Amino acid sequence: MEDNSSKNLLWWKKAFKIFLLGLLGLAWISTIYVRRHIFAVFESYEAGRIRLRPFYESCLFNYVYIVWLLIAIVIIRAFYKAVADKTRTFIIFFAVCTFLIVGGFWFLEGFGIDVSQDKEIVEVATIDNSGTTNYSAIYANGKLEQTESFTADKVKIYDATNDFENKIVGNRIVVTLKSTYLIDEDGNESHAGDDLKQFMQSLANLSHNSLWNVQIIEDGDRYLAFVKLNVNWWTPCILYKYDAENNKAVKLYEWDDEDLQGIKLVDIDN
Repeated sequence: MEDNSSKNLLWWKKAFKIFLLGLLGLAWISTIYVRRHIFAVFESYEAGRIRLRPFYESCLFNYVYIVWLLIAIVIIRAFYKAVADKTRTFIIFFAVCTFLIVGGFWFLEGFGIDVSQDKEIVEVATIDNSGTTNYSAIYANGKLEQTESFTADKVKIYDATNDFENKIVGNRIVVTLKSTYLIDEDGNESHAGDDLKQFMQSLANLSHNSLWNVQIIEDGDRYLAFVKLNVNWWTPCILYKYDAENNKAVKLYEWDDEDLQGIKLVDIDN
C-alpha cells in the first residue's frame, strides 16, 4: 500500500514538473511574440505596431527578462545535478558572484547613481499638460535626469507636419514622405536641403503610428526633430537627432504629452 502511495506521489511530482516546464515553454514562446509583434526593435529602439505607455512597456520587458532568468535557472539546475561535487562548488561561487555584481548595478541605478559613466548629450525644457516647465538632461544611454534651468540655444524651428502622409495598409499604418517643404515660425516656406530630406525620410521609415505634429529644429549645423504621434489614450512625444554620418534619425528620449520649449546641445555627437 505504501509502495503504491509512493509511486503515485512520485508520478504526481513528475507530472507537476512537466506541467511547470510546459508553462515555462509557453512563457518563452510568448516572449518571442512580444519581441516580434508588439515591439519592432531597430538600432534605435522604436515601439512598433502597438504603442503602450512607458510603464506598461517596462512591465513587458521585465516579464521577458524574468522568463529568461527562470529558463537560465532551470538549465543551471539541470547542469548542477549532472556534474561532480567540485564543479558544483565552482557553479555556486560563479552564480553568487554574478548575482552580487548584477544586483549591485541594479541597486546603484535604483538610487540614481550613474554606473555607466555615459555623457550628457543635450538639455531640454518641456512643458507638460499642467503648464509646468520641466528642465531635463538626456544622456547617451537614454536616461533622463532633472536639471537646473538653463539658457536655451538660439534655434530655428520649422513645421514639417504636412510633409508626411499617413495611410492604413492592411492592419498597420504606413508613413510616407510626400514633400519636403518647411514652414518657419513666421510662416515662410522653404525647401529642405539634402541632409534634412534624409532626416525626414528616416523619420517616416521609423514611424509605425500616424504623425500629427513634426517640428524640425536647426541648432547651428545640427538637426533634431520633436515628433508627436497619434496614439489612443496617450501622446508619445519623441526627440530625435540626425546622425549625418549614417543618414538616419536616432531617438534620444520619449515623453507623454509634452511640448518642447527649449533645447541646449551639450555633446550631441556622443
